[in-house]
Amino acid sequence: MSQQKTLPKDITGAWVSGVLTNPFDRHDRYRLRLDLKRLGNKVLGSVSRNSAEDARRKYRTAARGITKGKPEDGVVTFEEPFQVLLGSETQDHRRIFSGELRGDSIASIVQDTLVNPPVEFTVRRTKN
Repeated sequence: MSQQKTLPKDITGAWVSGVLTNPFDRHDRYRLRLDLKRLGNKVLGSVSRNSAEDARRKYRTAARGITKGKPEDGVVTFEEPFQVLLGSETQDHRRIFSGELRGDSIASIVQDTLVNPPVEFTVRRTKN
């Protein structure tokens, strides 16, 4: 009988990526910060984007809450809802994050519902 792999309970905390570059604008450089907390079989928290020091586009550091977060088979998944203004209409979209916990890092991929190319990145646990 095979043993089911489970995500450790210690995912609670802040996780920060290296500098990422928007594939559509090489001057749009930022870091992702994931603030995660495990509560039973749910993952709660937020995602924020922080401008890199040399970025032309400056992100506000306001965090967006995550939804549908769950730990399962060594992988943590969650969604980040967001809105896009197209013409005079606002459309609801979401980014779907999936990541495999590897010690003090999470190897991740994010795909949005706008069908942009997926982005791969790694976040590392921070001390603050």
